[in-house]
Amino acid sequence: MVAQYAEDIYDHLRAAQGKAAPDPRYMETFQTDINATMREILVDWLVEVAEEYKLSSDTLYLSVWYIDRVLSVHPVPRAKLQLVGVTCMLVAAKYEEIYAPQVDEFCYITDNTYSRDDVLAMERTVLDALEFELTQPTIKTFLRRALRAAETDAKVEFLANYLCELSLLEYEMLRFAPSVVAAASVYLALATLSHTAWSATLTHYTALESGELAACVDALRRCHGDAQKSTLSAVREKYAQVKFKCVSLIKPMASAA
Repeated sequence: MVAQYAEDIYDHLRAAQGKAAPDPRYMETFQTDINATMREILVDWLVEVAEEYKLSSDTLYLSVWYIDRVLSVHPVPRAKLQLVGVTCMLVAAKYEEIYAPQVDEFCYITDNTYSRDDVLAMERTVLDALEFELTQPTIKTFLRRALRAAETDAKVEFLANYLCELSLLEYEMLRFAPSVVAAASVYLALATLSHTAWSATLTHYTALESGELAACVDALRRCHGDAQKSTLSAVREKYAQVKFKCVSLIKPMASAA
């Protein structure tokens, strides 16, 4: 939309993504009552919530970023993990949506496990943990630019989006910067659909060489393969819809390109 500023904006976003990044090892070093599987179940459920309330993908990505940031600095008992999740989505919806769901709606989707007062109290905790820094570049921020640079078709676009949403579920993917996950998803989508490999144009606009993406591409390929048989099916079922060209039914690559 503002081509003359785009390069400067993305230089800033790439620098900003590392300044308040979640600790990629918080489960091992900080949290004592929750684990990566619980986080995966929570994110899978939040994908369903976002679909139910027709929230934007930006809200979903920002919600997960908030969750990981909170869990990096605030100990959470397993009984409160879902509360953290819905509260982070509430905050993200307020930030991203024109008409955000109300607090009572977030209570309702937890079968009223938590009260309005519980959510409002957790909102203060979340904002403190985030130090009121709500503006953060997410995977989706960088994915838009990578896809525009790829100049490809809708099927590649939807497959790249599917791979990125699968990455949200995987705690292990926190070791990769959002810009790297976004670029790797485009790389893998192109390779999976037998399109032209990583180009000089993509290198220019993502500031990443294909070699820098190898580890992330391989991790995404494993996510893609594991999703076919996972009992957590929200993302898979979402992208099995015709409006997304049924890209979750595409067979994963047997090995990284």
